[in-house]
Amino acid sequence: MNRRALVILLSATITSPAFGWEIHRFEVLPGRTAIVAQLSSVGATLYVGCIKGEATPILKLDKDVGPGRIPVTYRLDDGPIVQRYAMVGHEACYLWIWPLDAGEAVERLRNASRLTVHVLGYLTVDFDLSGPRELPQFRCAPFPV
Repeated sequence: MNRRALVILLSATITSPAFGWEIHRFEVLPGRTAIVAQLSSVGATLYVGCIKGEATPILKLDKDVGPGRIPVTYRLDDGPIVQRYAMVGHEACYLWIWPLDAGEAVERLRNASRLTVHVLGYLTVDFDLSGPRELPQFRCAPFPV
């Protein structure tokens, strides 16, 4: 493949929306494997994985938005627009939009075909959830108390 064709192929991959969930498996402890699902779009990546014993969605923005809580809205398919204040993680680019209803949010993501998230004053991100690779079922180990 010549260099120009490779650059065109990579450019199309970088700027186009993701085509289904990417599933990553890695060993966290000997004999214990973790699964993380990842769906990228222009401006952000949506991750779903086990955190503290529950499947949890987290939005990672391509740029930092600062610490604290930030107003966001999201919409699944043609459903209602939901307003929330997302918690921003320590790295200032991770948004926790569903901290109290993560398991329910994962089920809604699994049954939807589109997620639109608007980070007020910053950007709007559109995720195509209808790709050929579905969001897997997560079996999260109980979190030790």
